[in-house]
Amino acid sequence: MFTDSYRPQINGVVASIEMAKKSLEKKGHEVMVFAPSVPKYTDTETDIYRFSSVSFMAHREYRIGVPVEFLNDKNLKKFDFDVMHVHTPFSIGALALGITRKYHVPCVGTFHTLFSEYIHYFIRPQFIGEIKEVKMLFDKFSWRYLPWFYNQMDSVISPSDAIKNLLKERGIKKDMFVLPTGIKDGIISRNSRSWCRKKFGFGGEKILLHVGRISKEKNLAFVINSLKDVLGKGGTRLVITSEGPERPVLEKLARKLGVEKNIIFTGYIKESDIADMYRAADIFVMASKSETQGVVLLEAAANGLPCVVLDAPVTSDFVRKNWTGIVCTEDGFADGVDKMIHEGGRYVKSALSCGRKYSADRFADNLLKVYRSAEKH
Repeated sequence: MFTDSYRPQINGVVASIEMAKKSLEKKGHEVMVFAPSVPKYTDTETDIYRFSSVSFMAHREYRIGVPVEFLNDKNLKKFDFDVMHVHTPFSIGALALGITRKYHVPCVGTFHTLFSEYIHYFIRPQFIGEIKEVKMLFDKFSWRYLPWFYNQMDSVISPSDAIKNLLKERGIKKDMFVLPTGIKDGIISRNSRSWCRKKFGFGGEKILLHVGRISKEKNLAFVINSLKDVLGKGGTRLVITSEGPERPVLEKLARKLGVEKNIIFTGYIKESDIADMYRAADIFVMASKSETQGVVLLEAAANGLPCVVLDAPVTSDFVRKNWTGIVCTEDGFADGVDKMIHEGGRYVKSALSCGRKYSADRFADNLLKVYRSAEKH
């Protein structure tokens, strides 16, 4: 598996790779992950190969692999691959393409990210605001490069039907499989709701929860602005987990709106605590418009937590299809949360049922089917 994003980073791509690696290893397969090195970080798991790396433009916590020392035959001959799985279209993904061409190894690519919606990771935000044409040019370049890249694969994995349709429209012609990332067993709480609420010091207030990196594309400023009246009345708190570059901006916004006492930033918390947080909360909220799947929606559902999401292609399709919550327009987001506060119980049963469909074991079985399909090419 080749990726530009791995531990100690925490995001959906990393979660997907970790789950695949562990699940496939349980079934007796050998899995090696190739990723950029991270200063002062040492891997605790086996079969991780790290490349030299440099920090990434506007967001220095991200690394770009520079696999110069790997490009001689002596290194390549150490590894006998049956299939290569590419999780990135950048430098390490390009390396994987070179290997698969030279050694004729079957290659599978997963489309994880709508890069056209992540321009702020490549260009500093102040420049985006000053040059209106920048986003349009970035979007145009992305959709010229990405089809070329993924059309080099034997098979392509899309995390959802909506993304599969988009990729076909944009010119990706390879065999395409829809394969949502599964749910790790450890992310489902085995504790009672009352115990979990006591663990985090929650009383009778309603808890709104957001799980995910605190970054611009998650649209959390919209969430806080939309819910300022709900939070301002008291009796409701918004819990935002994880970390990210937008946290100082959101903390400033919360103070400006006078709702800082009703917003909790937890920072990074361990997996078992996230599971218990899902169980303790009343509503899961999500306003991202750029998700290719939204694993956290699955995790929330698996813990019986209903959601309120902004109307966006992938997330809204999932919620409507599985009846796990309410889909809202921007103007109706606060009303949707208020409605869910009073009617959330009606979605719990269908949320739990949905969560059971996405086990890690089933994910691994389906992944093996894709690999076998690629080997036939």
